[in-house]
Amino acid sequence: MSNVDDIIQRQKLKQQLWLLQSKQEQGESDEPTPLETPDEYRCPICYEDYDSEKRKPIVLFPCGHSVCFSCLTMSERSNASKKCCLCNTHYTKTATNFALQSAMSLQNNSSNTNSKPTFDFKNDLKIALARFDILSSQLRENEAKSKRVKNDLKSAQIFYERLQDELTFVQQQLDIQGKKVNELSNEDSKIDKDIKNIQDILGPLTTEIQKLKLLAQSENQS
Repeated sequence: MSNVDDIIQRQKLKQQLWLLQSKQEQGESDEPTPLETPDEYRCPICYEDYDSEKRKPIVLFPCGHSVCFSCLTMSERSNASKKCCLCNTHYTKTATNFALQSAMSLQNNSSNTNSKPTFDFKNDLKIALARFDILSSQLRENEAKSKRVKNDLKSAQIFYERLQDELTFVQQQLDIQGKKVNELSNEDSKIDKDIKNIQDILGPLTTEIQKLKLLAQSENQS
């Protein structure tokens, strides 16, 4: 059962208990005994009775708490985020608590008459339907948001997997090229070493060839 339904049901039950108590006390005495105003008929912020237009009960949706119009107005002036003064929940809509007004009217009438109490179920239905509309709207918004997020998640997963495949390929190529670089580097070092060895041999050999050329020329001249 919702918070608003709980409040309405408690108000009705307590009103019925109040009427029963009133009848019992009137049965014992010719004069009706005045009863204190129930807490549900007072604003939980200022503790004033809900009675005038400035003190009419206003129900907040979706938390279901009720405060007087005056306290709600002062709260909204200092609280731009519109949060309930009792539970700090963000509220999206307000409405006059007709069910509570009806119960208060019954209490006032019962002190002067023993007529059978009646309840305005149309107003109860109006409040329940208002809350149902708000929650249904929130549900549709969240479902649409969930659909968008799921689509974005699917696209992100596909792109992520594609990048993973490309990363795997790049990593493989890095390994292959790294091995190739090492092999070519070793081969280049070996060739450089061979070149140096040949140069070391050619140096003395060139000198010896020059000497032999000179000796051959001297022999021909003689």
